[in-house]
Amino acid sequence: MATLNKYIITFSDNGEKFEVEAESLVALKPLIQNFTNQGRGCKVNRAVEHKAVEEPTTTKEEKMSNFYIAGTGSRELILDVDKRRKVRDYLAGLLAQAKEKHGDKLIVISGMAEGFDEALARAAIMADVPFIAAIPSSGYIEYYWGRTSMLKRDRMSEAQEILSKAREIVYVCPPSRYGNGVRHTQNGGANLDRNEWMVEHADIVWVYNPTTTGTAQCYAYCKKIGKKTYIIDINKEVK
Repeated sequence: MATLNKYIITFSDNGEKFEVEAESLVALKPLIQNFTNQGRGCKVNRAVEHKAVEEPTTTKEEKMSNFYIAGTGSRELILDVDKRRKVRDYLAGLLAQAKEKHGDKLIVISGMAEGFDEALARAAIMADVPFIAAIPSSGYIEYYWGRTSMLKRDRMSEAQEILSKAREIVYVCPPSRYGNGVRHTQNGGANLDRNEWMVEHADIVWVYNPTTTGTAQCYAYCKKIGKKTYIIDINKEVK
């Protein structure tokens, strides 16, 4: 017997909700991706109620489904050149190891912030692993990589170079959710929604230094919905 869990899907644009049953969040990925392709951002929350049903037959396609690794970590990592390179190289080693297991089914999800997210995207490029750029909103790159980069210079060209190598670019929140332009990225709302979107679409979340505000929120959400996590320790040897 398998367990069907009840999930509540809430659309970001108008607050509309509906319930759906599935074995896990992973099983809902095609549905969520369809909404994303329509430009409708949404959040998924697991309801308490559940019921037992007959175990469905696992198809060949289900066995061969993609394996998604998302990552979350401090933006401040961008300020330490040596450490960010060490983190990038360490992540590339972990991805090379994961690629041996999952092959071309392995896909990375990067939140495209400076610092750790950037290191993860660059590591994916180094390891020749496709990645999805999960961007909070259409104004995010201009605001955080351009006008308010932590390096105090315009890094738009660097961001665009990374994005040009992404398999897919997803803008999680439509402008109607927090307002027009880039103002809605400054209060963290879109950024936190991005974090939850990544967690919900990942099979495992790699966490680096879960003490800063955004990373702590993302890590807490992983634990809340029972998402598997792996704490990144760059002093631990990659085997």
